[in-house]
Amino acid sequence: MKKVNIDLCSWPNIALIKYWGKKSGQTPLNPSLSVNLNRAQTRFTGQISVHDQKKAQLRLNQFEDKLQKKLDEFSLQHSWVNQLLLELQSENNFPHSCGIASSASSMSAFAKVLAFSYQSFFDERPSMEQISSWARFFSGSACRSIEKGWFLWGQTELHANTSDFYSVKIDQIHPSFSQLCDTILIFDDSVKQLSSTEGHQLMENHPQKNQRRQRANERLEQLLKALAEGQTEKFCHLVEAEALDLHFLMMTGLRPYSLLSGLSLEMIKSMWKFREEQNLFITFTIDAGPNLHLIYPLKNQNMIQRWLADHPLKDSFTCFEDTLGEKF
Repeated sequence: MKKVNIDLCSWPNIALIKYWGKKSGQTPLNPSLSVNLNRAQTRFTGQISVHDQKKAQLRLNQFEDKLQKKLDEFSLQHSWVNQLLLELQSENNFPHSCGIASSASSMSAFAKVLAFSYQSFFDERPSMEQISSWARFFSGSACRSIEKGWFLWGQTELHANTSDFYSVKIDQIHPSFSQLCDTILIFDDSVKQLSSTEGHQLMENHPQKNQRRQRANERLEQLLKALAEGQTEKFCHLVEAEALDLHFLMMTGLRPYSLLSGLSLEMIKSMWKFREEQNLFITFTIDAGPNLHLIYPLKNQNMIQRWLADHPLKDSFTCFEDTLGEKF
């Protein structure tokens, strides 16, 4: 029996224009824009082989049942998967399920495993659009993690070749954004109380659903312009407005909830004050959790790290240091 060895990885991405809410199927309510992390990654290792069974078989060290179920659904449209026996190990080098997009990195890495298998056994190389679409099937935001860089997912007239089914790369990025650091302040590394899947479902009957779609599209247009022209102050305003809008939506639905913490809010206020006093380019975003992503240029890294080391809240969080984009 022919076997191929697997050693593939993907990176989380952090959405600056958020994906929150779905249309029919695994398609986004509004376009989203993200940039990948570099140090954080999910890696799949192991072996893939072709067997004579009639169903894909997955042997995985974690989340096996959940992923096997999704794989069975995937095979309804991609019957070639049923010939595969996947014996894999999955490992993250960062905390999962606490707002650092572990599903994006893990499911995009798994899509790469399938693509590698397809090429190895069936002599056809899937396109990046196909792999991105496969990743989207397993987890929506995973379609933005196939490659490094800035990616847009969702049909929009604001950029060429966009689609609800795969992401496209954004190349018009000003040098001001070419070397960004991301210091993730982890206030809570436990599994979040409400999954992103449940959060998307709660948007279906949200009273702000239509207004949210409009706000996201308007901010996307402005953010693409800011990224292309190097408007750092506008970038900060838009990224923060999107982050807070995400949590506003959580708190104003028919079943309100909050994933923020008092520490998150206290740190945001502290960052605003620090930015004003030092006149620095620094901003924040938050995913679906309490943990803060502080985003700033590499040239400011030493100053930011000194500020955090002396911060009154320093004993309330741990730091995961990373970089953003592909210029590293």
